[in-house]
Amino acid sequence: MIDFNIQDLRFFLTNLSIRTLINQFGYPLDQMDNKTDEIIQEYISNPKQVIFGFTLGMSIIGLIGLRFNSDVETELRHIIVDRNYRRMGLATILIEQIAKKFKLDILIAETDCEGLKFYENLGFKIESLGMKYPNVERFQCIVVFE
Repeated sequence: MIDFNIQDLRFFLTNLSIRTLINQFGYPLDQMDNKTDEIIQEYISNPKQVIFGFTLGMSIIGLIGLRFNSDVETELRHIIVDRNYRRMGLATILIEQIAKKFKLDILIAETDCEGLKFYENLGFKIESLGMKYPNVERFQCIVVFE
């Protein structure tokens, strides 16, 4: 098992390693820099949003971003693990640790077909949102913590 820490990243958002990790979301190359800037600005400007990361030594190897919509509902805005550390259960650990840290009641996420299995395996209920973008079906994923 990897020895890692979960750390608040709000004060390190301009760090190059965070930008590099956000770039792994897979936006088209011609949009990548603008999308990365938009995501970082979301966390800087919105006090209802937080971003945490997995650190391994001095490296940030994963991040999770949340928006607190209400006292009971939290939206999972972003989650990513560095491609070199995927398939090790780190995203699952991030969700579990953040749910405990903030005593989350309901967590909502939106994903495409590629992310469905991940959310289903964590016990999220899945509902189609239809074709939100051309040729891309999106899904709302909801889990209630006990």
